Amino acid sequence: MKTSAAWLIDRAGFTKGYGDGPARISTKHTLALTNRGEATTEDLLALAREVREGVRAAFGVTLVNEPVTVGVTL
Repeated sequence: MKTSAAWLIDRAGFTKGYGDGPARISTKHTLALTNRGEATTEDLLALAREVREGVRAAFGVTLVNEPVTVGVTL
């Protein structure tokens, strides 16, 4: 079954603009993470992990990140 990742993310509580500090979900696109200043790569990866785990907890669905990261484990 296919479903919208954006829908799952939003319904799991990760709405546009979600985040703590400079790493946030875009205010325009739920599928995009943004750096609002001084976020590190680890900050962005931590947010991606939080979203992925939140969706898994809420729906039992494991999201696959795009683009594929090389040399980094989420």
